[in-house]
Amino acid sequence: MRRPITIISIVFVSALFHTLYAQTVSSDVRLVQDDIPARFWWWSTKAELPLSPTFSLELRQLSLFARQEEFNGLARLEKRLHTVQAGTRIALPKFGLGIHLLGGVNTGHGNPTLGEFRGHLQWTQNVGSLAQPLLRIRIDLESVRQRETSVLTAVEEQILFSESTSQLGVEVLDRISVVGYYGRRFYSDANNKTSAYGYMLAQVVKDPDVRLGYAYAYTNSLSDNWQLVNTKLVSFDPVRRIFLYEYSYFYYPYFTPIKEQGHILIGVVQWSPVDRVLLYAKASIPVSSKGLLKYMPNSGNVPRPIDYNVYYTTTDILPTQIDASLLVTVSRAVLVRLDFEHFQKPYYKYHVLGLGASYIF
Repeated sequence: MRRPITIISIVFVSALFHTLYAQTVSSDVRLVQDDIPARFWWWSTKAELPLSPTFSLELRQLSLFARQEEFNGLARLEKRLHTVQAGTRIALPKFGLGIHLLGGVNTGHGNPTLGEFRGHLQWTQNVGSLAQPLLRIRIDLESVRQRETSVLTAVEEQILFSESTSQLGVEVLDRISVVGYYGRRFYSDANNKTSAYGYMLAQVVKDPDVRLGYAYAYTNSLSDNWQLVNTKLVSFDPVRRIFLYEYSYFYYPYFTPIKEQGHILIGVVQWSPVDRVLLYAKASIPVSSKGLLKYMPNSGNVPRPIDYNVYYTTTDILPTQIDASLLVTVSRAVLVRLDFEHFQKPYYKYHVLGLGASYIF
């Protein structure tokens, strides 16, 4: 899991790097609101500085300002995090390789300074003619170490994670895509999470580009963070001298799906209604899914109920996701982008609104 709209400044490196190849500076702001309730404001700026056709440097700045109100016994939290990163991109087209390395430092009040790292290796191979390859095969391998920021309670508890992912994709005549993904995430509290999915997407209309597909997804965690977060005294029986309490539960400090799996329908639309304007939308709608939830009583006569570690199967557990983007090419040098995202599942939902711009010197 896991930003107000402000004027974007994107000109701070132009004088310094004007003698290099064409540089790109981009900046974006994202507002995320979830139902905990919490608000996240993300602001990021990135500069890409090519030194040759195959080698470039990259500088990034990322800031998080987040506030969470009291919720079901969860405390009010307010956090600020700042990250500075530097990295490089290496392209070896002769071998179909692309390498992206990024390292940085993350710091914030109340949280220790943390070194972060991201490494990404991509291999691409075309089969057939260069103009219209019959097959395009792509393999992506990635390794990441960073702070968990999907929910503010994880920031408060200083949760870190290391993640390794792999993805294999095959594209046929730019019309049919088949992709498989597998990832393992290891948290600093000794928990870990496994995620895997596979999907097939086929073009059904060419203009606008409409694609429909099917996906199967699976997620599982080593341990469950579903736990008691609040106890409320509601009544007292003076005859039997028994108190009655109501209990509230939530995933703390971050979400841990247990054996969630299911079938998903995917729809993607990409359309350019007029010159310099591109619309993109994607919807992922689960049609059949199930997962395990921990059984815990809603009320009882003790302040804290016994956790029997008993699970039951529930259905319709996978999220519905809708993403939409509007890209406008203002000039040969300026690109503006507006993004919207909706995510909802039975126990959690959030919305994202983003605004970004890129400038090519």
